[in-house]
Amino acid sequence: RELIEMGFEHNKNAIFIDKSSDLDGIYQMLHNDKLKWQRIASQGRELVIQRHTLSARSKYLLVTLEKIINSKYQGIY
Repeated sequence: RELIEMGFEHNKNAIFIDKSSDLDGIYQMLHNDKLKWQRIASQGRELVIQRHTLSARSKYLLVTLEKIINSKYQGIY
């Protein structure tokens, strides 16, 4: 749930694995569809750059603090 709140989505910009037995199936899927793997990796990288670098987090923190001060904060993202 925390990863979803941070913007990560299974098979869109991340791969979620619940148990080690899922790993082989995920490996086969990605091995057989390299374009899908590249798309997921690229979108994951973009999400990290947009939301999870020090610069992005600092900007978000500043906006959040301003909303809190002005009683307009309603939650993350």
